[in-house]
Amino acid sequence: MYSPDASISTVTHISGPDTLPAWSNVFIPAGVQIVKSSYNGNLPDSFCVLAGSISALSPSGLVDAFELSLSLPNSGIFCIDTTFIPPSCQWIFAGSGTVSPTWGGISGYPTDGYCVTVASALCDYHKPGYRDYAIYGMPDFDQKIDQPIPWVDFLGRYSYCGPVAMANCLWWFDSKFEPLPMDPRPFYPDTLLSWSDGYPLIQSNFIPDWDDHDTTMPEDIINDLAACMGTDQAGAGTSINNMQSCLNNWLINAGVRADYVDTLVQYPNYTDIRARVLASCNVILALAFYEDIGGNSCRIGGHFVTLAGVSTTQPSICISDPFYDNLEPNHSPYEHFDAANISGPHGQNQHDAYIVAPAALASLPAIAEALADYPNSEAYGNFYRQNEVEDASPCVGQGGPIKTVLEWALVICGTKPFCCVIPGDADGGGDVNIGDASFLVRYIFEMGSPAPACLDEADADGFSSVDIGDAIYIVKYVFQGGETPLCGTTGT
Repeated sequence: MYSPDASISTVTHISGPDTLPAWSNVFIPAGVQIVKSSYNGNLPDSFCVLAGSISALSPSGLVDAFELSLSLPNSGIFCIDTTFIPPSCQWIFAGSGTVSPTWGGISGYPTDGYCVTVASALCDYHKPGYRDYAIYGMPDFDQKIDQPIPWVDFLGRYSYCGPVAMANCLWWFDSKFEPLPMDPRPFYPDTLLSWSDGYPLIQSNFIPDWDDHDTTMPEDIINDLAACMGTDQAGAGTSINNMQSCLNNWLINAGVRADYVDTLVQYPNYTDIRARVLASCNVILALAFYEDIGGNSCRIGGHFVTLAGVSTTQPSICISDPFYDNLEPNHSPYEHFDAANISGPHGQNQHDAYIVAPAALASLPAIAEALADYPNSEAYGNFYRQNEVEDASPCVGQGGPIKTVLEWALVICGTKPFCCVIPGDADGGGDVNIGDASFLVRYIFEMGSPAPACLDEADADGFSSVDIGDAIYIVKYVFQGGETPLCGTTGT
């Protein structure tokens, strides 16, 4: 799953026909200006576009610089020559690892130029789905609610991103630990006694009419969390410390405090975030919008999102964002109160993806990281002076470029056993295919056949038992485009 946008991940200067690129972990957001350290020719009068890949690349008017504006559906290495453009007016393209790029039919290295690695944000691991009821992984509830009670601050701006981000987490954990999972559909008022609530993290006050995962529940949960966090009471939005205190009180009141440990991390890095998500922890990110003003970082405002997935091969994360939905820009916010409807297209486990890059702000610690290409157009709008932190110095922005910094992470980990990483991977091969269905058939019907290493991964239909129904479920998924495999909830 690719995001709509891409970022330049590496820029390497090539000088001479025999020089190979030396790639490094330098991450530069799209749209920045790259100044050449040496120059052996004239800047071309015009730049050409690699068909279907680069939206625009225009000269800056300077002899020693050019400006990049990229939007790519995929990743790859693009070599840009500044001394020679072939008559066909095509860019050099070389796939990763290739050492012989082709210039419009002419092979060879440029005499002087740059190689630019373009990395598209993607996630190859998404938090797994559960039958009751997080079918497609982490929920993606919205904060843009106008009725019956608007979720807005004293200026009329949507301000409930903190409670919404926490509701995503609690809902997913409640689904994961439900001992008797049942799909709650159809929802109230068409409920057919399909409710099941064996884990008390989230509870309905209207059983048997409303299941704890009914579409009526997110609004009640988020309102309760907003009151618990003091959202909009001492200022616009929520403070991260109040969020953590609310979590502690919520877990105590639900009687499940011992089931979780939580940690607050300032300036979290991608490597740690990835490890926590892969270990089945939930992570709420407190994003901060910073403007660099004369070498000083001015904090414009903040926003909360929930981690929904990560990349294991590059620094990318996927998030449930209460405000933005890049994959589904036009929808009613109430649609997402059905937890099966996440940032589109509905019916699959995918969320908005972003590259994580160094923040590179002089007045912040060098370890600070940021989301490249995050749509921060509302930094001076909806999020201006929202979700403040206690030690932030007030400042007045100048309307300049914004960086979206990973300022805090609230990491919430379950203490119960967990083994389900790839739902449906019954044979432990690292993916889901017909071999997993065959493995289950042998396990069920042939005495002495090996058992799945993780029963919750083999429980593909999510009903917390391993039987022939799971093998059939996998076959339908592999050959008929059936529903995505789910995790069981036994912890084994």
